[in-house]
Amino acid sequence: MQLPLPLSIKGMTELDRDQFTQIIDVPYVNIPGECIHSSKWKDILLILHALKNVRELDGKLKQVLFDPDIIKTKEDITKHIPSIREYVEQSFDFIQITITYANYTIEQVIKAIIPDDLITDKRVNTGSGYSIIGHIAHF
Repeated sequence: MQLPLPLSIKGMTELDRDQFTQIIDVPYVNIPGECIHSSKWKDILLILHALKNVRELDGKLKQVLFDPDIIKTKEDITKHIPSIREYVEQSFDFIQITITYANYTIEQVIKAIIPDDLITDKRVNTGSGYSIIGHIAHF
């Protein structure tokens, strides 16, 4: 999922983690845990740093969060995973998830803060190896 970041963080000189907070609507289905053992799931699950895409509901059911860029309707899920059609019909819905600074990688944060002209001129390396350690030290 591509999370749009607020334009207010571009060029930020003092890190304000609160400005990274946003609320998104995420599709989900409640299903028995034994139904999740398939490689078909990995392409449509919500993948965000420090966020579990499968949540325990009770002893039997799990809430599975899907990527809202890929899954918009019940039909989108059943097209990818027809075997869970029954559970999709029963429990497909949307839930609001709060995304915070913790859900972004350091590379995403750096790219969001550094002005676009510096990144496009390739004068700024957004991080690899030891350079990320230096950036982390400043955050």
